[in-house]
Amino acid sequence: MRNDAAKSAIAVTGAFLLVLATGTLGWALLRGGSDGTDAAWTAAGVGSSSSSADPIVTTDPPPPPTPTPMPKPVTTTKPPAGKKKVVPKTTTSQPADTGTLPVIDKTGNSSCTVTKSGTDAPMADVKAALVKAANRKYWDGVVPDPALTVARPVITIPVDLMKAVAWQESGWQAAIVSCDGGIGVMQIQVPAGTDDFVNLRFGENFDVHVLADNAAIGAAYLEYLIMWFGIRFFDQNFDLSVVAPVGPHGEQFQLLDVVLAAYNFGAGKVVISEAQHTLSIPAGAMTYVNNVKALRASSCPCQTL
Repeated sequence: MRNDAAKSAIAVTGAFLLVLATGTLGWALLRGGSDGTDAAWTAAGVGSSSSSADPIVTTDPPPPPTPTPMPKPVTTTKPPAGKKKVVPKTTTSQPADTGTLPVIDKTGNSSCTVTKSGTDAPMADVKAALVKAANRKYWDGVVPDPALTVARPVITIPVDLMKAVAWQESGWQAAIVSCDGGIGVMQIQVPAGTDDFVNLRFGENFDVHVLADNAAIGAAYLEYLIMWFGIRFFDQNFDLSVVAPVGPHGEQFQLLDVVLAAYNFGAGKVVISEAQHTLSIPAGAMTYVNNVKALRASSCPCQTL
């Protein structure tokens, strides 16, 4: 009998201790760590945060997307090996084009001096890079401008035009760096974000310091300008020879002239009013346009090399 009573007492005491231990553990779990986080969840990786944000993907403006990439410091030397800038490549679909005109200023500076970031590539290599870049259809597989209402056009850059633009920009010097931020054979404006714009819009990872990529950035940007201006100011006609009364006083402008002026001077400085379909080609930009057209038509070494 006494043994039964003792056993009962032990059982009651054990139950009480079990309840007490459980309550203590529950309080510890509810209270968490001293920093206010739930120690149990934190230990399991729950509730911890990471701040890796997806890259901002810009879309289409008249000459680069929205939002416009922030300007970067002027680069005057080639990045050391292994420091290639990485722009995530879109592997599915490209962002829809918002139709916003990117702010890219290529006004240049007549007193600007140039430097070299290495050794210039042989002319034969420059020619091969330009020809390959000119023949590529960068719009293939990319979400077009939402304002496009006709079948997607097939746009490439005429090889003789590509050669002439590159000769006007750099004299085919692949290692040239201008004090206004232009880099390489196509004088890609890194401070203005031309390289970032092209990479983001077309889902590429071109490196402005690599000859083939530099040529590709220039060609892709020219194709972008043809698409953008062709849609909005030339009645969805993408033939470079097409003309339209889009000048400040209804003057006839040629699509080729508008595209070249935008490449050189900045698209934002060519558009007066998109709503009123009015463009302007500043005098300095027109000089550039005429130079390129002369190089294209004359016996420029760029056409015979």
